[in-house]
Amino acid sequence: MPFYFSVVYNCRFMKMQQRIMYLGCVIVPGIFYSMNLMAQPLYFSTPQESVELTSKLLIEEDWEKLSNYYFLENSDRETIASLKNGSYFIRDKRPEIFHPAVPWKFKNPFPTGFTYLSHFELEKDSIKVNVSLEIDQGNDMLQQGISSFYLLRSENGYQFLP
Repeated sequence: MPFYFSVVYNCRFMKMQQRIMYLGCVIVPGIFYSMNLMAQPLYFSTPQESVELTSKLLIEEDWEKLSNYYFLENSDRETIASLKNGSYFIRDKRPEIFHPAVPWKFKNPFPTGFTYLSHFELEKDSIKVNVSLEIDQGNDMLQQGISSFYLLRSENGYQFLP
């Protein structure tokens, strides 16, 4: 191989390696970023389980795991990011109007302390879950707070709709 040809060949080979390395730096972080955003989805076996497990995850502030119980197929990056960092679930400031027996910190899907009340099917795979909280007002008076959220049913189980 003549000297000139080997120099040109080596230069081209080095440029090709540099391009591959450059592409590798661009593609690999993009893959890891996408994998991090779209972790393995999790499913509840029943609507009742969704209430119990969600209350536990809210108290533990395990946003990563709780966000995996959300149906994220058509969600934008902002929604996914707010689920992962917890801003979707908690409030920064206390609202002007709130009941002192209900934790104001949690906004989605429901405040902690609520228990499963009922559920019913809205459409083919859409479920509305009602949760309640009984507050003892004293003098044999009970006040009941009711909230609701939506689940999507699939063959794997139930997931929250953001």
